[in-house]
Amino acid sequence: MIRGPAAVAAVVLAVTLSGCLGGDDEPGSAQEGGAAYVALGAVPRALDPALVADETTETALWLVYTPPLTYRRTEGEGGTELVPGVARDLPEVSGDGTTYSLRVRRGLRFSNGRPVRATDVRRSLLRAAALGTVGRRLFRGVRAIAANDRTGAVRIHLSDPDPSFPHALGAVQAGVVPANTPMRDRSERPPPGVGPYRLAGGRRGDVVDLVRDRDFRLPGVPGGLIDLFRLRAPRSPAAEVEAVTAGRLDAMTDPPPAAMLPELRSEEGGHYSEHPAIATRYLAVQAERGPLETPELRQALAYAIDKPEAARRLDGLAEPTCNLLPPDLPGHDEPDACPWGDPDEHPDLLRAQELVEEAAAEGARITVAAPPGDRPIARLYVETLRQIGLQAAIAAGGGADVTLSLARSTVPDAAAFLGPLARRVPLVVDPEPLLLADQLASAVDPDEAADLAARLDRQLVEGAVVIPYAGVLEPLLLSARMDAANCVRVHPVYGIDLSSLCLR
Repeated sequence: MIRGPAAVAAVVLAVTLSGCLGGDDEPGSAQEGGAAYVALGAVPRALDPALVADETTETALWLVYTPPLTYRRTEGEGGTELVPGVARDLPEVSGDGTTYSLRVRRGLRFSNGRPVRATDVRRSLLRAAALGTVGRRLFRGVRAIAANDRTGAVRIHLSDPDPSFPHALGAVQAGVVPANTPMRDRSERPPPGVGPYRLAGGRRGDVVDLVRDRDFRLPGVPGGLIDLFRLRAPRSPAAEVEAVTAGRLDAMTDPPPAAMLPELRSEEGGHYSEHPAIATRYLAVQAERGPLETPELRQALAYAIDKPEAARRLDGLAEPTCNLLPPDLPGHDEPDACPWGDPDEHPDLLRAQELVEEAAAEGARITVAAPPGDRPIARLYVETLRQIGLQAAIAAGGGADVTLSLARSTVPDAAAFLGPLARRVPLVVDPEPLLLADQLASAVDPDEAADLAARLDRQLVEGAVVIPYAGVLEPLLLSARMDAANCVRVHPVYGIDLSSLCLR
């Protein structure tokens, strides 16, 4: 097993001498070994799993710290399925839904060779609940945790039933570390973990190294192929693209400049790709405010959003949609006919204007708010609303009638994703979404949950209080040194799975 700074230096030296970090060398045929430079959008921040709070760090530390449960290593909806990680099996749940029981796999070891025990799992969950903002949210319902090293048993007691709790057990923040890990941030000297890679020390300036653990064995979790990943801070998007195409950088996940996208899409072939994120852009309508209580006016607002043009103004890294649920979440079901027009077509302004007239809302003042990055879409929307007879303007402060928003969830769970959206619908407008959301939150059977999620999605969209207009796309550009045809897996939760990459 490769361990220690000296070993990392040896790997880097050997790779550099063989030309594996880029340059003009002809690609080789090896499917294992070598090293690669990667820019994930930012350098991983907290290198202690309990404190992980951003997507970039999750992508990296997912390979270092395996939780009790983990997500299946596959693309698409299948990647949101939980499978055993450090735990031997999926947990048994008590009849009242408040106790989760699992056992630690026998023979499992940390990257430093120490055996993994039940008390390690207990300590890891307690650290996640105590140290990090995301961990506190994931484990806020935990009342007590018992562990028995002799039997490997771990029993987790919740204050209230929570069918989505297994997702907390599969989060990076629950990544298992030794029981003697202090109850404080260990990013400077990261604790050992269980995973196909390990951290080679802490962060050094704008660089973090992941070193392959060749002794790693865990059923259901594939080992890595490349020996060393050097994660570095990204430069400007244009400079990153140039570095990848020149072979000085092997992978980037930042959005390329919009002007470069047509060429990348047409000429880079399998080395450039775009993948749906678990996120949806939508319009949040204040349905209890004045004329917006009228369904016809809300429907007019839904008809008026120009989804193809909005996607274009998002640098093309968006996909027009009429679903709130992203494609990779269970329950996503594209309707035969969208209630507010084909999302790939420009808006039906005639129908929108008719609805404004039916609502007797001609000349009504509508304010639109948006975060800075969405201002171009807000200006487009304001112009369109004026065309259908409304007095629309960009909101000067808070309290806008319509707000351009982004829906996402800490875990890939339809209930967690749709629940906050359902709570946006006032009871006086429609109590049905809240009722469906409650049923979805308590659903245990996966098929029942998917059906409820699809129904809730349709209900929310048809109510025109939360109006989806674009799914988010995440780009990936690989250098020609990478075997993009055979060794790339983009996970729906964590993005590019570095453990799947190999050199040509």
